[in-house]
Amino acid sequence: MDELHERMLYFNNALQRFQDSLEASLMDLRSQHENVDPHWQDDARRNYEIHYGPLREMLQRYVTQQGPDYLRFVQEKIRCIDHYLHG
Repeated sequence: MDELHERMLYFNNALQRFQDSLEASLMDLRSQHENVDPHWQDDARRNYEIHYGPLREMLQRYVTQQGPDYLRFVQEKIRCIDHYLHG
């Protein structure tokens, strides 16, 4: 059970790093979009938005809702294991 606890802690840390990295990447991408937006108004841009828009929405939903939910779930499991191991 100690090994499971260790692996869950490692997974929690990796998941948190992923969450932080994804959130930072989305903010950077949003900033870059704002910089190029006034200069890129053609058919290629409209086609790009058709494909990128749903992806952006999905990633934003993950960063704001699903990711934090997964982190809370994993942290609760770690607390349960810790309670089992150490009372």
